[in-house]
Amino acid sequence: MWTNDKNISGQKPRVDQMSDFTKVLTAENVELNLSLKTRDEVLKKLSQMAQSIDESLDSESVYGRFLLRERGCSTALGEEIALPHAIDQSVTELTMQVITLDQPILWTAKEEVSVIIAFLIPAEEKNYQHVEYLASVAYLLQKKHFVSSLKKAKTEAEIVKLFEDRENF
Repeated sequence: MWTNDKNISGQKPRVDQMSDFTKVLTAENVELNLSLKTRDEVLKKLSQMAQSIDESLDSESVYGRFLLRERGCSTALGEEIALPHAIDQSVTELTMQVITLDQPILWTAKEEVSVIIAFLIPAEEKNYQHVEYLASVAYLLQKKHFVSSLKKAKTEAEIVKLFEDRENF
């Protein structure tokens, strides 16, 4: 018997209803093979990338939100992947970003990261849509073939296509 997060009998878990990443991820939100050396450099880069696409976004505020989130609990997930996310007033729409690094970096004292999947979340988001996206990403990251393909991707378009073709994993 299936139950969802509201324990309704017979209803599949929401993660089976995979999020539509085409609504939040575009090639301009992906950068590959970057030479960043620290977690803070990565978080700063994510903030700057977002501001280059949306000039109304306050990159320093978003950067601060990323740092606060990491202080609360690391977003490193294992398999050299981190899933940072920031909720900020200057963010106007839910956005997903992906960065890959040319070399793994220490995200925590014990955990290395080479792929970063980030979410920028509007403070005014009322329906918690970002939770469904985070759950969908977590589900995909359990699939070895998806993780392998993500790490091997050579172009921004390949990354976007992986998330668009999410049902194939």
